[in-house]
Amino acid sequence: MVAEAIQPRGIDINTETLLRPKEATRHPAIRNANGKPAHIAKIYRLIQRGALAPDGTRQRLEYVRVPGGIRVSVEAIERLVVRLTNGGASSAAPVMTTAAQRRAQQATDRRLDRLGIG
Repeated sequence: MVAEAIQPRGIDINTETLLRPKEATRHPAIRNANGKPAHIAKIYRLIQRGALAPDGTRQRLEYVRVPGGIRVSVEAIERLVVRLTNGGASSAAPVMTTAAQRRAQQATDRRLDRLGIG
């Protein structure tokens, strides 16, 4: 019986470039606004809590646990950035605010009144 390789949390350890959390702080997408490496706590926050995407979903940084500790990958960071940029798992429209909903409803009501409906 042949055991199949398990691919935990979306990272393929055979093909992706693994980084220690400290190394990941120097990735260009993770660096601070001033260009300095981020604090290591930022990596752990992205793993545990994630970041809020425009559609309101939480997107977490994928990781694997190896005998030497936790590892993330360059590709996992890139996937996180894409999910945050594109609004999470779907490319749905951004969530409408209450004020925008009210304005849209008022505009619809005015159109219906002009048409004699309502």
